[in-house]
This record gives sequence, C-alpha cells and structure tokens, in this order.
Amino acid sequence: MDRENYRTFSEGTIGEMKVRNRLVRSATFDGAVMRENQVPDSTLALYRELAAGGVGLVVAGPVFAFSPQSDGTEGADTDSGYSYVRVPSFSKIAEAVHQTDNKCRVVAQLMGQITLGPSEGTSLYTGRAVRELSPSEIEQVVDCYAMAIADMKRMGFDGVQLHASLGLGTLSYFLSPYTNHRTDRYGGSASHRARIIADIVARSREQAGDFPIIALITSTENVEGGIDDEEFPAIAEAIAQAGVDAIQVTGRPWGRRGLRENRQPYFLRYVEKIDLDCPVILAGGIRNVEQIETMIESGVADFAALCRPLICEPDLPNRWLHCKGTDAAECISCDSCSYALHVMRRPHVVCLYKHDKENHAAAQAMIAAHDGNPAFLHRRP
Repeated sequence: MDRENYRTFSEGTIGEMKVRNRLVRSATFDGAVMRENQVPDSTLALYRELAAGGVGLVVAGPVFAFSPQSDGTEGADTDSGYSYVRVPSFSKIAEAVHQTDNKCRVVAQLMGQITLGPSEGTSLYTGRAVRELSPSEIEQVVDCYAMAIADMKRMGFDGVQLHASLGLGTLSYFLSPYTNHRTDRYGGSASHRARIIADIVARSREQAGDFPIIALITSTENVEGGIDDEEFPAIAEAIAQAGVDAIQVTGRPWGRRGLRENRQPYFLRYVEKIDLDCPVILAGGIRNVEQIETMIESGVADFAALCRPLICEPDLPNRWLHCKGTDAAECISCDSCSYALHVMRRPHVVCLYKHDKENHAAAQAMIAAHDGNPAFLHRRP
C-alpha cells in the first residue's frame, strides 16, 4: 500500500523546472555557510539525507546576494559600494543533492542585508537598526542579485529563491509598509514596493535566461502597520506580476507555542484569498500528509513546504509515500532546533529533540522562561 496516486506525490512545475512531487524543504540557516563562508562535510551529509528522503525540492541557504565592500575601516559600509561575494564551496550542495538523487531539485536562497532597506527603521526579526538605501545603491543591489542568480545557475543549482519575508533582509523591508516609507518609485503602493523584485527578475533574465526564480514572501507580520490579511493579496499579485516563477508564502506566527500549534497550518487562510498565475508554495505549521493532500487537491496551494518536520525526519516524504507510521510528522514543534543554531551555534540545523536530549531540555527551559515564545532566539547575534 502506498500513496502514489495522491496529488501530493505527483509531478509539479515551477517555470522550466520539473519537480517530482509537491513537497518542498524550506531553507534553514546554515551557520557555517553564513558565518564562515564554508560548507563542511557535515552540512553536505544533511543535504544528502534530504535528497535520499524523497523530498521533491530542497531550498538551500541562505547566502548573501550582496555585501558592502570594505575599505579596510572597521564598520565601513556604503561609501565603497556593494558587491556579490561568492561562497566558492556552495556548489558542493547542488552536487551532493544531484549525486544522491538526480530527480531531486535544489534551489539556492538569496537574501539581502539585515541592516539595509528602503527607509530608516528597525528590523522586526532582529530588532537591529536599518539604514536607507539611495536610488544609486538600489541599482547596485539589483545588479548584485542578478550576478548572484547567474552564478547559482553556473554552480549547478536548479533555480533560486529570493528571501523577501519575515521582516528580515533588504527585500522584505521593501515589501512591507511597516518598513518602507519611500515616496519614490520604490515606495507607496504594493506594486511600487515590489518594484525592486521586478527589477531583479528583469535584470537576471538578461544574464540567466529563464532560470527559475521563487519569491519567499510574508502573509502577515503581526504588527500594526505591517503586512496583514488585507494587504497581503495585493502584495502577492504584485510579486506574481514581477515575473517570478512561483511564490512561497510564510509569515510571523510568533507567540505562545500552544496558540501557534492550534492554528496549523498557520497561513492557510491567507493563500485561500489569492488566485495567481504562478504556483503557490505554502509553508508554516504543515504536519500531516492527509492535510497536505486536501490542500493540494483543492488547488489552494500547489506545493507544501516543510522545515522543522524534515529536520526531525529527513526521510518523511518516503515514509508518507509508502504509508509507514502515522499520517503526522514526528516533529513536536519544540523549536529546540533554533536553539541549536543560534545559541549552540551549530554549523547547520539539527533536531535536539531526537539527537541531544540534554540540550533539548536546556532549550525548552530557555523558551519556557520567555513565555513559550521562541522569537527571542532569532534575535541573538
């Protein structure tokens, strides 16, 4: 007995990319990549496990699409401009996935800087100050993204994902009315706030052709003046019109854990309000294969993205496909994996609940001390 006849396990399409099923592994913070510009063997082993586990598409990264050029002065930033800085060994991730299973697709997530955006303000994610980019700097940023996208194609990835979500990073700041107060062509309406993504897509098409581009966007920021259920449909439509090949929808469900668990999938009601000409990938609180099947079969979303369940069980897609175990993921949504990344500073994500009970207990004690809200873990340096 298996689920081969399920829509969940049917082939999907994102631009020119064929994906063997509708299950996507969302990107996680790879500590060694982001902090040290390295891809250690242990990180490659994680991606091999995911590819062997049956997921259709893996989102790797993130990596920075642009960085301030240093003039040798501590703290130097914009005066010397911006550049795309390659992580030379990042191509090993694409190689590891394709060598493990050539039917598994892998895209690279590109993100901006957490301290640079459309207007002066504060990041919802980190609490750090954000400095306003000038029009000429925006042009440099667009060029850097285009170069990064072309480079990811040369590295052997199957596409890219633009991180424009969660109140984290340059593109996310541009999309949100909470952080974008510009009055020029990059501010105001949803289509104007999405213009930087339209510019990136257009510029990248000149260098990388029809290389698939996915945009990761926010459905709700849970803050007054930010993206909400009234604002989100216009943003989603603007991003689709920008020429991306798919959008992945997530958001900020932060709050006490019990409240978040009771609302799974967290953002289903937001995607129910949109009707786009490109595929929609839904992320956030997705834990049950029958729930996924209902969602895909109904057409509410085209793909389901999972993060923590695949940290806990890299072989979950194969387990579900072959009807082994329960319909639900083993993941208990404990957020100890965030503790491993941001407090223990592991080189890549790991499920402490399964593999390190002592540190799992320490993580749970720390989260409980913050009223069950793990958001503070993401604010740690």
